[in-house]
Amino acid sequence: RRSIRWRAGQGSLYLTRERTLLIGRAGGLEGRIKPMLWLHFGMPKTGTTALQSFLSDNHGALQGSGLLFMEAGRRLPTNPRRIATSHHQIFFDLVKGWPNFEFYRDAILEEYKNRPVENCVISSEMFFSARHEELAQLFKAIPTDEIRILFYCRRYDDYFEAEYKQSA
Repeated sequence: RRSIRWRAGQGSLYLTRERTLLIGRAGGLEGRIKPMLWLHFGMPKTGTTALQSFLSDNHGALQGSGLLFMEAGRRLPTNPRRIATSHHQIFFDLVKGWPNFEFYRDAILEEYKNRPVENCVISSEMFFSARHEELAQLFKAIPTDEIRILFYCRRYDDYFEAEYKQSA
């Protein structure tokens, strides 16, 4: 049985093929857990799509367990009713010179301020190749002690092999 284990400072998220989920917190921390925005970066071919699909498909259960997969950044400025599985739109906007920077910045800040739970996640493997100084501007209004970066990496030889197998 293969599983993905995501370890956050205040808890752990366990994802399995059966799509089960447990978020556990260390005893005594209830009610004193600091708000946190998790920025999930990662190289391609590190399971990010599976993680994003799980987070998107289980939005309600996750929220009930204290984790919000943010909609801001997954909604298009041109079609706000459509919610994507990942936050790639932020990256695509960045490489186009930020034509919708205010839209994304304001939406992220608004959702973070009004979140119903303590922990929020924004996820895109595209952030791996972004201009990080520019990407940081998007999150500037959120206190830095409330931001954590979760980065998945892979050995390059494994990456190239996986990329070749997928394209062959």
